[in-house]
Amino acid sequence: MTEPIMLAQGFTDYVNAQDVEGVLSLTGHNVELISPGKSAAGHKTRRAGRIPHLPLF
Repeated sequence: MTEPIMLAQGFTDYVNAQDVEGVLSLTGHNVELISPGKSAAGHKTRRAGRIPHLPLF
């Protein structure tokens, strides 16, 4: 099992690298990513690039 701090660091590293597949590798398939006033749910939505307003994507 991954320690929470290592998981958070990995997530941050993937976000900073704009590595969508890396971020998704650390999340469940029903993940919901939220930015101020907007959100995107699920791996398929993220991979399809349908939510361009989120900073990572």
